[in-house]
Amino acid sequence: MNPAVAPDNAQSAGISAPPGLLGRYLKPAALTALLISLAIHLTILTVAALITFSRLSGGTGDLANPVEFAVMTAEELAQLQDAALALSTPSVEELPLPDTPEIDFEVSQLEASLTGDTADLEAQLGGGDINDSSLGVSGAGGGSANFFGVEATGSRFAFVVDVSGSMGVNGKINRLRTELVRTLDGMLETASFFICLYNSSASPIGGKADWVAASDSGKRWANRHIANIVAAGGTAPLPGFELVFSRRPRPDAIYFMTDGQFDPDVAMRLRFMNAEFRIPIHCITFDDRGAEAVMRLIARDSGGTYTHVPGPGG
Repeated sequence: MNPAVAPDNAQSAGISAPPGLLGRYLKPAALTALLISLAIHLTILTVAALITFSRLSGGTGDLANPVEFAVMTAEELAQLQDAALALSTPSVEELPLPDTPEIDFEVSQLEASLTGDTADLEAQLGGGDINDSSLGVSGAGGGSANFFGVEATGSRFAFVVDVSGSMGVNGKINRLRTELVRTLDGMLETASFFICLYNSSASPIGGKADWVAASDSGKRWANRHIANIVAAGGTAPLPGFELVFSRRPRPDAIYFMTDGQFDPDVAMRLRFMNAEFRIPIHCITFDDRGAEAVMRLIARDSGGTYTHVPGPGG
């Protein structure tokens, strides 16, 4: 058998070639295919990069068809707005106004009209002084009163009088009764009065804590209670002033009478109580001058007067 012919016969018979020989043919082919694949991928990446860079750097893309904006001047805009307003505003027929007479009103006529209105108002109120006590305002100047020879003006008069135990000697309480009756008798009927009796405490005469009209009936009522005044107790005038200053309306003048001494602090308290109203307080020392210095101070602070009246024996 020829040994050279044996391998060919073996291949024809389906027998595989040795691995070493096949490996020598496959390695060059695989390397060639890998290089071709790399070249194709590099080419694709290069083209993609070029396309992307072209778009980012202002390539044509969508900008190839720019949008045009319409530009309108201010005058054209105003004309357009006027036209739109004319279309939206309804048309209303203008109606003629009726003829009106020319007004010729003088200032003097206006003043006369106001004066007439004021006169009508006064007539409705019943006339008289607007400072009437019923309105709760000062009635100073509408009348007068005279107590122990001391005259005061106004229409409302308050009396703060001492009825302490010392007033019961030498007939002083009788003198006080006489002076009160005489003072009330001299008042006009349009006036009113309030009498406060003080000693260790204070109380209005007859228990009436209100203004009493100086009418005939008011005077008769007061005279009955004046006749019953008795002297007792100490000398503390401040509670009496507290009653007087709580009256509404307030007095136009206050008479303050004492026959002895009292706490000097009363002057300071009265200055505080009367600071807003400045009601004149007419101070009278009766028989005894012991309180003269304090009474002068009270009169000066209030705009009132000070007077000393001798007792019945002097």
